[in-house]
Amino acid sequence: MKNAVRNEFRKLLYHKKYIVLLIIGTLLGLAWSLLGRVVYTTVSTVIGWNLSGVDFNTVPTTSLSFFAQFYLPLMIFMAVTDLFSAEYSDQTIKFSLMRPITRLKLYTAKIAAILVYCAGFLAVVLAVTLAAGIIVGGVDSFGVAFRSLLGFVVTLVPLGVLCCYAALIAQFIKSGSLLMFALIFSVIMLTVVPILFPISPDVLFTGHLGWYTLFTGVMPGFWRTVNIVAVLLSSGAVFYLGGTMLFDRKDF
Repeated sequence: MKNAVRNEFRKLLYHKKYIVLLIIGTLLGLAWSLLGRVVYTTVSTVIGWNLSGVDFNTVPTTSLSFFAQFYLPLMIFMAVTDLFSAEYSDQTIKFSLMRPITRLKLYTAKIAAILVYCAGFLAVVLAVTLAAGIIVGGVDSFGVAFRSLLGFVVTLVPLGVLCCYAALIAQFIKSGSLLMFALIFSVIMLTVVPILFPISPDVLFTGHLGWYTLFTGVMPGFWRTVNIVAVLLSSGAVFYLGGTMLFDRKDF
């Protein structure tokens, strides 16, 4: 299984765009930290506004909101397109199936490789934003660093659910461009539906991509927390099992 995950991860890194996206994400995290401090200093000293209520101890987690809800989902969609639809369309999936590995393990390895990349991405961004936060004075205690670390770690849970969802949709679409469109459009619709109709966003997994705030801010009620965890775990299980069943029955 480890070899399968390693092979799928190497396939991702073979596409140089993922290295470029990692570098861009790192620079964005660094810019977020430094620019925020520059704006704070300029406004408070030059203009003279009182910003004593602004808390720059949340610099790492404020940048996480952008990565968790926009940047990383797009990267996951691209990765699923490369590891599933692209291999379906050019038939290179047959070479993977020739190895002594079951289809279940191969499917799982592809999802695991994407999550390993996401974990590495978050680790690099966290290290950069924490370092920048310490330098500019946005991180001044162990508690702040620990909450930031916890927020980045738990973000992998909804990203894993999103990855399972994308892999499930990939079983129906061979075209990479069409799959990207379908994933982006469907996630946007799932996000907009609770706004247009009287449906609680808590029942949809897309409403919890930023659930790290449960661990870095004020905790909500016990039962609401249990409900969110149940939605994420049940959604992930359904998407994963559905995807494995379709992948196992697929005729390549």
